[in-house]
Amino acid sequence: MIAGDRRRPGLPFDLVARVVLMWLGVAILQGLGAGLDVWLGHSAPSLSALAFGVPSQLAASLCAMLLLGRLAFRFFDVEIAGLACLVSALALPLMAVLRPLEANLLAWQAVALLLALNGLMARDARSGGWAIGVALALWLTLSLQGAVLALGVLAVAAGKWLHNRAERGWLVHAAQALAVTAGALFAARSLLGVAPGCDSVGLAHVAALGWVAAVATGVAALEPHPRAFTLGGFAVAIGGAAAIVAGMAPGCSAANSLGFAETHPLWHEGPVFVLQAIGLPVVALVVEASLFGRAHDWLRRWWADYFMLTLLATILAVVDGRAAPAACALAAIPLGWQIREWTRSARNARRSGRRAIALAGVALACAPALPLALVMTATPSVANDLIR
Repeated sequence: MIAGDRRRPGLPFDLVARVVLMWLGVAILQGLGAGLDVWLGHSAPSLSALAFGVPSQLAASLCAMLLLGRLAFRFFDVEIAGLACLVSALALPLMAVLRPLEANLLAWQAVALLLALNGLMARDARSGGWAIGVALALWLTLSLQGAVLALGVLAVAAGKWLHNRAERGWLVHAAQALAVTAGALFAARSLLGVAPGCDSVGLAHVAALGWVAAVATGVAALEPHPRAFTLGGFAVAIGGAAAIVAGMAPGCSAANSLGFAETHPLWHEGPVFVLQAIGLPVVALVVEASLFGRAHDWLRRWWADYFMLTLLATILAVVDGRAAPAACALAAIPLGWQIREWTRSARNARRSGRRAIALAGVALACAPALPLALVMTATPSVANDLIR
């Protein structure tokens, strides 16, 4: 049975202590690897990059692990939450963008995704919707590379509305928060003299997001009405947003707005990177299907949504390897649960064959190609060769 068909509040101290200790261990390992890399003459980051990049990357790594731990704890318990963080610490695609050297926008995009997922787990539509909207606005302001996955999160909120009109507030508040926060961030960037390009949120995108928020708010205010009317409202919102972006930013193609202008196909990456980028999410999809079958009511719907987001992230990772960290972050929680199940089976198995199978499953779920992954995560020059 799934531990606790309810959302646990807060983040217990013992879990925070476990996560911080794990984070310190990963940071020390990566720091030693970076020092070895510099000593061998493979890389020599500038002082300015280190001064900004190291604190930024360490903060992103800690935030990602804490958000993962909080999300897993709300599903399960402290043990599984700790195992989920362990999986994330051994996932090369995720750790490669979190290593403490030069600042990497993909690191904070992974944090934004986990923040949005935590928002989806809120009990209240207003607070949850605003957490989702703010997280997605931060994500898209960093780069439009995550636009498709961000749309997937909004689709989950829209699905809540279609399933039950009483839950329409999720999409309404998320759209409002996304529009307001994106507008505020765009204004702040403009005041600082940062000119937006086609790969980041510009005035056209802010106007399109405002249109979506206005349409969603208007359609929600007219409830109750037939589902066809709701779907028509969604179509008007999406079509109008596309028309606004095309009209106000004619020089930016649809590929730019969806983050596909410069893709890095997964098959161009190193073999260990590819193995983990595909292996971890695929195993997680199987686990999520199992969790869906065991769950009931809201938790069953949640795992269906989580499965679709993981599947979308996995497909995007194949098309663009930069989505692999997000796919691995999504995979960490179900893999944490599966590892706990396999370790229990190994302890309780009377036959050595079954025990060996269970332990082999732990090794597969924890990290395919684990020995190489540990070395390559710790050594930045090798990790760079894999990701390029």
